[in-house]
Order: sequence, then C-alpha cells, then structure tokens
Amino acid sequence: MIMLRNSPSPCAGGLVLLLAMIGSGCHRGYYREQADAEASHLIREKANHPHWDLVRQSIDIDPRSRMFDPFNPDAEPMPTDDPTSHQLMHYVDHKEGYPGWHANCDTDAVENPDWMSYLVTDENGVVNMTAADAYRLSLIHSRDYQEQFETLYLSALDVSAERFRFDTQFFGGYQTVANFQDNADSLSTGVFTRQTGRSGLPAGGVTAPVAGGFVARRGFATGADLAVGLANALVWDFNGNTLTPSNVLNVGFIQPLLRRAGRDRILEQLTITERALLANVRQMERYRRAFYVEVMTGRDAGSGATRRGGFFGGSGLDGFTGVGGGGFGTVGGGGGGGGAGGIGGGGAGAAEAGGYFGLLQTQQDIRNQQLTIARLRSNLSELRESLAENLQKIPDDAEEIVREQLQIAQARQALLDAESRLLIDQASYHASLDNFKRSLGLPPQMCVNIEDSIIDQFNLIPPEALDLQNQITQLRDIVGAANERIIGSVQQMDSNGQQVSTLEWNDELETNLRTLRASLERMRAIQQRVTSGALAETRKDIDELVGVLPQRKNDLLSLKQKYSQELDRFARYGGLDPCQMTLLVDLDPAVFDTVKLDVVPSELESEAERLGTKFHSYDDPFAQIQEVLDELLNAQMKPTPEELHTILEQQVVFQTPSLLSELSDDILDLLLVQARARTHSVRVEPIDLDWQMAFEMAKRYRRDWMNARAALVDSWRLIEFNADNLEGILDLEMNGTLRDSGVDNLQLALRFDAPISRLQERNTYRQALIEYQQAKRNYYAFMDGIGQSLRNTIRTIERNRVNFEQRRIAVLSAIEQVVLNDQISKLREERGQAAGVTAARDVVSALGDLQSAQNDFLNVWVNYEVQRLNLDLDLGTMNLDPEGFWMDPGPIGEEYGFPTPLGFEGDTPDYIFEPSMEPELLPQPGNTDELPTPDVPDPENASARRRPHSPLRQPPIAQVPLPRTRPAMPVDFQT
Repeated sequence: MIMLRNSPSPCAGGLVLLLAMIGSGCHRGYYREQADAEASHLIREKANHPHWDLVRQSIDIDPRSRMFDPFNPDAEPMPTDDPTSHQLMHYVDHKEGYPGWHANCDTDAVENPDWMSYLVTDENGVVNMTAADAYRLSLIHSRDYQEQFETLYLSALDVSAERFRFDTQFFGGYQTVANFQDNADSLSTGVFTRQTGRSGLPAGGVTAPVAGGFVARRGFATGADLAVGLANALVWDFNGNTLTPSNVLNVGFIQPLLRRAGRDRILEQLTITERALLANVRQMERYRRAFYVEVMTGRDAGSGATRRGGFFGGSGLDGFTGVGGGGFGTVGGGGGGGGAGGIGGGGAGAAEAGGYFGLLQTQQDIRNQQLTIARLRSNLSELRESLAENLQKIPDDAEEIVREQLQIAQARQALLDAESRLLIDQASYHASLDNFKRSLGLPPQMCVNIEDSIIDQFNLIPPEALDLQNQITQLRDIVGAANERIIGSVQQMDSNGQQVSTLEWNDELETNLRTLRASLERMRAIQQRVTSGALAETRKDIDELVGVLPQRKNDLLSLKQKYSQELDRFARYGGLDPCQMTLLVDLDPAVFDTVKLDVVPSELESEAERLGTKFHSYDDPFAQIQEVLDELLNAQMKPTPEELHTILEQQVVFQTPSLLSELSDDILDLLLVQARARTHSVRVEPIDLDWQMAFEMAKRYRRDWMNARAALVDSWRLIEFNADNLEGILDLEMNGTLRDSGVDNLQLALRFDAPISRLQERNTYRQALIEYQQAKRNYYAFMDGIGQSLRNTIRTIERNRVNFEQRRIAVLSAIEQVVLNDQISKLREERGQAAGVTAARDVVSALGDLQSAQNDFLNVWVNYEVQRLNLDLDLGTMNLDPEGFWMDPGPIGEEYGFPTPLGFEGDTPDYIFEPSMEPELLPQPGNTDELPTPDVPDPENASARRRPHSPLRQPPIAQVPLPRTRPAMPVDFQT
C-alpha cells in the first residue's frame, strides 16, 4: 500500500492508477475462444479410442447452413422485437432504460440470409433429393443434430470447471482510498481482491482463511486447502521526507481428517463430470449412427449428449448433493428400440417405414395406383367400344346391352374410387414430405423432388408404361369418336328394292379420316417404341434373372430347411414356440418350390420371343390401313357412296380399333412378362443370427451399454460419498504470518466436532442406498429392454424374409389373374360372344389385387431393410464411412461372418484391472416368517451407535453351476 500524506494534489496519482486498472481486463472474444479451445481439447482427450473416435469435435456451424450466423458472436445485432414490448426496454416503471441497446445495429435476419444460394436446384428451382443428398443436408441444417453437439460442448465446460477447483487460483487487484479531514488529507493505494470467480473445493469442502490483497489458492484431492496472501504498505511522509515500507505474507492451510475429507468425496464431482464427458462422447457416436437411421427410416434417434452440470445456470456441478438424479439413466441411452417392424400394421405385407425410405415407399404406391388407374381407364374405353359396336346391330339376347351398360357403370365407379384414393395418397405424401423437410431443418415451402434408385427394382411395371397406357387410352377415345361420327353419317338407300348403306364424301368425313390417319401414325410410333425399348428391357431383365437364379435357389433351400421342422414338438404348447423365437407356420410348399423356379427363365424367354414376333407383325396391317386412307385422301376421283362405305367398313372403321385393342393387349402381356422377371429377381440379404449371439454382441459393442454400466457404478460410488457425512469433524488447521518487521506468527489448531446430531445425514445416506438398489433394477431392466428389442427385431427379420417369398408368390398370382382375364376376353371376342356377366368386376378385382400385392411386396422389402439398419445399430456394430454414410455389413450368419465395429478388430480389452476379492454376501433366508426383527437405533438416544453400512462377513455359499442354456459363443465374442 502506498500512502501519501499532505500531498498538494491528493487525487492526481489515484486517477492515473484508476485509469490503468479500468483497461486491465480481457475482451469477451478472448474468453469465448479460450472456452472453445479448452472444450475441444477435453473432447479430443475423451475421444481417443477407435470405437468412439468422434469425427466432429466442435460446435462451429457450416457457412452453408441455415443456422450459420454471419455476425460477430460477441457483438450480435438486435433481432426484430415486438414494438410494444420494445418500449419497455427504453422506458420501464417510469425509468429510462439502457441507452446502448442499438449499439450493434439491428437486423431482421434470424437465419443465414445466403443459405439458399448453396442449394443445387434445377431450372425450375426444385431440389432433386437423393437419399445421400437428404443425409448431407440434415448434417448441415438439422437443429437437433447441432444442439446435441452443443450439449456435448457444455458437458466439456463442466469438466473444465471441476478441474479448475484443483488448479492454483490467483486473485489480485488494487484499491485507492481518499480521506479528507482538517489538515489531515490523505490518499492511500494498495493491493485488493474480493476473490471474484473463485471455485472452492467441491461437495462442501473447507476453505483456509487468509488475509492479503494478492492471494493464491489451491485445493487438493485429499480435501486440504492452501492459501497464500500478500499485503504491502508504503507510507510516504512529505513533512519528514521519509519512506516507510512494510510487507506481510500470510499462509493458511486446513486438512479435514474425517468428514469432508478423502478422495472418495472430494474427487466425486470431478469424477462424475469426467465420466459423463466420456459417456457423452460415446453417446454422440451412437447418436450419429442413430441420426442416420432416423433420416433414412424415421426411427427416433433417441437421446444424444446429456449434461450433468449447470444446475443453477452456471458451469460445473455446483449444488451437487449426491442424491436424487445420481442414479442410473442420467447419462446414456435408453433401452434399445429397433422394433420398427412391429407385429401390427401393414396388412399382409409389413408396417410402412418413415423417413426417406417411407417417402420412396409412398411414391411407389402412388406410381402403382397411377398404373392401376390407367388400366382402369383403358378397360372402360374397351367396354364403351364394345357397347358402341353392339348398338349398331340387334343382339340375340335382349339383356346383352343392359349388361354391358351395367359393366360400364361398375368400371366407371371403380375408376372414380381409384382416383379418389390417389388424391388422398398424394395429399398424405405431401404432408409427409413437409414433415421430412422440417426434420432436416429445411422450410416446408421449399420445392423438393424425392428421387433415388434404391427401390427401382420394385418398378415391376416400368414408369414408362404409364405414358403408354395413357396414350393408348387417348387413342381409343379419339378413334372411337371418329368412327362414331363416320358410322353416324351412313345413310340407307334403296337399290333395286334392297336397302344399301352409303356414305357421301364431304369435308367432315375427310377430317375424320385424317384423324384416323394421324392416330395410325401414333399407333406405329408406340409399336416401334415398345419394340426398341420395352422389349429390349424385358430381355435384359430375363438375363438378370438367370444370373441371380443360383442365389435365389440357395435362399429358398435355406428357408425350406429352416421352416420344414415338425410341429409335433410344440403340440403340447398349442403349436407355439414357448420361447417365442421360432415361427411355426405350415407354409404353402409353392413358397419354397425351386423346381418351378428353374423353368421360369425359359418360359419368360419363350413368351418374350412370341411377343417380339407379334410386334413386328403389326407392320403389315398398319401399312394396309395407311395405304387405304392415303388412297382415299389423295384420290382425285372419290369412290361412289356405296363403294366408299364398303371400303371403310371392311378395311378401316372396324379394323383400326381392333388393331389398337390387340396392340394394347400385347403391350400389357409384355409388361407382365417384364413384371414376372423382375419379381423373380429381387432378393434380400440373408440374416441368420440367434438372439443370444446378438445379445452378447450388443453387450460388448453397444456404447450406451458401456455408459449404463458406468452410470450404475456412479450410483454405487454415491454410497461412500454420502456415508462421509455420517462421520464427525476433525480438522487440522495451520495459519502463519511473515512480516518484514520480524514479528512473525504461527498458529496450529486441531478441531473436533462429535457426530451427535446426524438425522439429515442419515436420511440422505439411506436415500443413497435406496437409489443404488433402484439403479441396479433399472440396469437389468435396461438389459431386458435390449434383449426384448433384439428378439423382436430378429423375429421381424425372420418373418419378413418368409413373408417376402409369400408376397412374391402373391404378386405372381395377381399377374396371372390379369393374364387370365385378358385371355378370357380374347376367347369370347374370337367366338363373337359378349363379355361375361362379371367381366368388369373381374378386371377391377385383378388390377386391385395386383396393386395390393405390389405394395405389400415393396413394404416387406423396405421393412426388412429398415430392420437390418436397426439390427446393425442395436448390435453396436454399425460403422460409418468418412462422410457419415452407413457401411452395409451385408449378409450375417455362420456362413457369412459377423459384423465388427471399428476399434474391436482385436480381442484385447482396453484396460486390465487386478481382480478384487469376492464380495461379502448376506445369508439366504429360509422361512422369512422366522426372521427376527432388527433393532432400530433410537435417534433420541445419545448412546445409540449407528449400524455398520457394510454387510458382515458371512460363511461362503456353495456355488452351484447353472445349466448351460445358450449355445457356445465363438472365440471372438467370449467376454
């Protein structure tokens, strides 16, 4: 301290020092960058393991993101405020507010104003989004994904706060005091501190007293606290022109010996935060994989990082008590999940997926619905043509016309119903797509087109067929209308006492003939398009079937061997597996028939050759009709009305729609051949995994299971933590002072406070014991949840694998229905018979069955793929490539091998500890009614002694080996 007495300008020196002190602090940006650097260092420290080598270790946001903030984070401009509320910032309770609110300017942007410029769009401003694009966009824009890393960051700051408690902490400053008295004015300056920002020892640790303006403190893991303070004084007497300095060094030290001492209590908060950060790093690695599954399938990613600190808005574990929230479940994941397939839903197929797969699934359903509608329209046009032809003659059966009108009404009703369902499906798809965009962090109004080749193999009838069907339907209407106008112009004339049909040449007739001529050109274009495109694609699909045929046969033989077991073994259980793992269903032998599968390629090839020949045969009829029309349109001398009628009736009017109908039927036959080839070619990756094996794999590899074990031990440690408060207080304290005057001082003290009143501590300790038991129960409930989830997933996979083959047969049967209906129609037409009474309903039913079978076939495959993703995640074996995409493990089983996550290629554990002694066990009670009632100490009795909280040593209990109910695990999975 410097003291000036009788100075002529007592405030001058103090003003200089005051200005120097004002500018001595660091800028807020320095502290932000320091926190970022320390948090990143701590995360890297915990992520130093291949199994949880967290790729992203910062909270920096991609400049392409909608979340990116282009402004200075330490000088954020004010966002747009509510006008009425804003008045209260400048004038509140008749008081002027802070005038500097607008110092950093104002902004109306709460999102990155340039983020849209980074999106790749087509000429219409539409984002064409593949599955890979969707996942990349989610990593950039997802708010939930970003918040998980921010929670991890805050968890790292909690560790830094707890570590700081054991660092050497320095405090110091200056003060200036001016005193004004008569003839005794003085100005004094010197060191000064309030120890602002001090972090003391955790969990109620003691503090060593110290005096001084400059202080250094340090806490120790044993509960000791050391403080060193320095104070100085300098008196300058102007009258005597003397300088008298004085310095004092003060040291304080305290060491608890019973309560508030020991590493089990003092290091607990640091231990919890360190273990919590490690658990959060592991959990974030699981969350990254679960987030991929969520984007693809819609399964909830679950919890990511969970912060243990920040109870009162600060950092670290201030306010930590050791009970209530210290049990299992505060860090780490829940009980597994992975049952997206479930049991219910999905009709004969499987439950529909969510996420990107769900959008593709709905898209394919809509495409199938559109093809059905196109075929229904074509069927309605055929029925109308048939009715128009029959109206030109007197039918043999008076009910024939009425029946055809009834069938037209039925076909029209089916078409209207299908169109209504399509509208509903499209509206539902749009709503799902808006939800999906929001889940990625994108605005719902953004134009997005979902397109990916993942399910192209389920375009059993190619998308181009929809355009072909629509064109043929349009041609039917155009040709039918032109023919009706031509037939309507026919007149009956008397020739030699006989009625003769005639047709006068006029402009209207010429227009109708030119319409037929243009329609004929369109028919030839369709025929050539099918010959060069669809026919070649069909042959390519047949070749692919030939290539995949051996694998298909192996799949069927494997399933047949697995499901051909006798049901007699489970007859006593009602034909059900009491262990709920084996599907005991007497399946149709056609599902596993490999004999018929061998002849499928040759049958399809033969049909394709027949149709190829048939399509080339259309050249002659097209040329003949075209030649007749060209002669009529270009002739200078037109035929007589009678000759014109004969030519058109015999060579044009009836031949053109007949040729168009035949072409339509042949195109349908070709598309159905292609559908059969594609239906036979689709496979699923075989999964042959016993649930016990899956459980052991999850036990070793799942990161959240590792965290669950750690959390259980966290709860167990709190027993010792809270037992510490039951002890008495015994502290060793030392205080010393060194002065330059030579008058030193040293004080030693030993203080004891007997544990007489410990009711609150007793209750807290008992609560810790109860919470540990609850934590153990929660832990094995966690294991049960994982076991149930894995059993359900494996059951669903096995069910879907069989159901996939059944749905394949259902698709083929539906195709056969359509073919048979077409053959019946052709046979009746060749015999000159009218359509059957139920013809319209048969067509509608066949098309509906085909659409339903296609949807079920796709749904089972998608659900199977969803369950494969779920299984890989729930086993803990899911690996991501450097870009964050799933690395498909392929087939799983004894024949193919088992997946292994990165970091577990070897078989050496991370750490090896010396085995501890066997735990002490309580004796097993016999008859609980005979157990004596324990003595309960009376808290009011001062002589009552607290019972030991450790169980008494008991005689060892004979260990009875348990029966081996699980199959032996491979060496790689022995734990």
